[in-house]
Amino acid sequence: MSEAPVDQTDVPDVDPTEAPDVTDTPDQEPTDDGKGGKAAVLADLARERDKRQALETEFAQFRDSLGQALGVKPKAATPEQLAEQLTAAHGERDQARLELAVLRGAAANGADPDALLDSASFTRTLAGLDPADSDAIGAAIKAAVESSDRYRTKTTPAAGARDANAATQPFTDADASALRVLGF
Repeated sequence: MSEAPVDQTDVPDVDPTEAPDVTDTPDQEPTDDGKGGKAAVLADLARERDKRQALETEFAQFRDSLGQALGVKPKAATPEQLAEQLTAAHGERDQARLELAVLRGAAANGADPDALLDSASFTRTLAGLDPADSDAIGAAIKAAVESSDRYRTKTTPAAGARDANAATQPFTDADASALRVLGF
C-alpha cells in the first residue's frame, strides 16, 4: 500500500523547540473541527513541558529539604567543617589505638584493663604516647599498677572451684528440713 504524498506548501514551517506564544482565551474558536492546528498543539506541548519541568524542580527541592529535615540527606559541608570532622576522626582513631594498646599490654603487666581505661588519671598519662610504642605504654601500665592496687588483676577462683581456706557456713534447721523433704 503506498501513501499519497502530502502537499507541504500550506503547512507552516515551525521549529518544535520554539513554540509560538499562543494563549488560551475563551473567545477563540477552535479550528479544524475542535482538533486544533499544528501551532496550537506545539504551543500546548511547550506549556505542558514547562509545567512538568517546574514541578520536577519543585519536587526535587522538596525532597532535598525533607531529607535534610529528617537527617537522611546531610547538608553540603563547607571545607572548614570537613577539616573539623577530619580532625575529630583522627582524634577518635588515635584514642581507639591507645585503648587497644592498653588492652594488649595489660595482661603482660598484671593489670586490669577495664580499671585502667576507666581511670581519668591513667588516660591523661597516655595522652602524649604513641600507640605503636608498646614499651612506653607498658611502662605507663606498670607504673599505674605499682601506684595503686585497684589496677591489679583480681584473681577469682575458677568456676566450680572451692577455696579451701574459706570458712564454711554451718547447716541450719531450714537446710535439714529441706534435705528431709527432698528425701535425703
